[in-house]
Amino acid sequence: MKSAVTLLRILTAASLFLVAGTVAGQEPPAPREPATETREEEGKIIDLDSVEDEPEGSLLDRFLPGERTVRLFGYAEAHFNDPKTGTMRDGDDNRTEIHRFVIGVGYDFSERLHFEAEVDFEHSFDEPEVEFAHVTLDLPYDIHLLVGSVLVPVGFLNETHEPPTFYSVERPQVNTLLIPTTWQEIGAGVRGSVGPYLSYRAYLLATLQASGFTPLKGIRGGRTKTVNAVTNDVAGVVRLESTPFLGTQIGLSGYIGGADQDAVGVGRVTVTMAEADVRLNYFNFEVRGVGVYTYITGTEDLPELDSGGSPTGKAPARQQWGGYGELAYHFAPHLPEGTLHDIVPFVRFEHINTQGEVRSQFDRDDRGLRNILVAGVAVYPHPDVVFKVDVEDWRDGDGDRVTRLNLGVGLSY
Repeated sequence: MKSAVTLLRILTAASLFLVAGTVAGQEPPAPREPATETREEEGKIIDLDSVEDEPEGSLLDRFLPGERTVRLFGYAEAHFNDPKTGTMRDGDDNRTEIHRFVIGVGYDFSERLHFEAEVDFEHSFDEPEVEFAHVTLDLPYDIHLLVGSVLVPVGFLNETHEPPTFYSVERPQVNTLLIPTTWQEIGAGVRGSVGPYLSYRAYLLATLQASGFTPLKGIRGGRTKTVNAVTNDVAGVVRLESTPFLGTQIGLSGYIGGADQDAVGVGRVTVTMAEADVRLNYFNFEVRGVGVYTYITGTEDLPELDSGGSPTGKAPARQQWGGYGELAYHFAPHLPEGTLHDIVPFVRFEHINTQGEVRSQFDRDDRGLRNILVAGVAVYPHPDVVFKVDVEDWRDGDGDRVTRLNLGVGLSY
């Protein structure tokens, strides 16, 4: 090894010596005359000074010719909660925070090849995460191949959750406790449409981690957020969306994937989820409905542990379900031109049960049953900016009740 290094040094020194000698022996170049340089080409005299040098370009220019553009997008929202979220006691502290600040960038390598990513600086930069980051290749017949970190297409809100797209300050709890929005996984798949009335998404993905499942928050803690995730299992997800007639959108989603990740002492854990949703617009009225059902095998190997590592006697439920219905009214047609874009009062009822069916060896945690009534108004001075106020009434199966006032502002760009 030492002789090889010595030889390499000798060869390098000799090469530098030869190059230096060659340069030293050359005559210095004559200064360029200021006169215009010309060239005769096919009987024409061409003024070379008037011809701009063409950049050689990069490999990208040669393999993916065409105009490329950079796009900037994202969203942000700030909240006030009285009392704070997550508590069932009226006397607890109030909270304010920049809940989410998201910066997204897109780059079009060509008309067919694109890159998009979003970084979420959640809870005032306390929990940064990559919401998604994927490359999209547009194929014939409106088929688009996606590779990278993608938003899991279960329900309509996980893929499109910017603050102006929903009317309450906080996201619907169905999209927090049953569909763990924001839910992203690394994988690959296709999306596209078949005719004007049907669109689809179908992906193979990395999976949830069963070790994060809990009795009250269901599968939410099983998200890896694509951070150094153990990936010994695989999941598949499909979503279909149809617009059978004007003002109506119907969606169906299905997900199945392992979640045990071959963990020691844990049997086979599989998560199967079915979701259906509908959105109706009739004149100024809007109706939204979502239903979710989740079945988890192997929960007998997932006992809840306390802070000291001892079993609490509870566990994630084998069956979990819930849904919500929402009614809203749009005042936009009644507003004077040049004032506000829209005013949307709404009311929503949610039913959630993360302790639907529990294995017989565990105790049911009645707090997993929650009924939530939300009423409020969203004011849009611009289609992409919204001010919100609402009141939530929470009641759980343990008899606890809390009333929460929420204020918020959100935007997307």
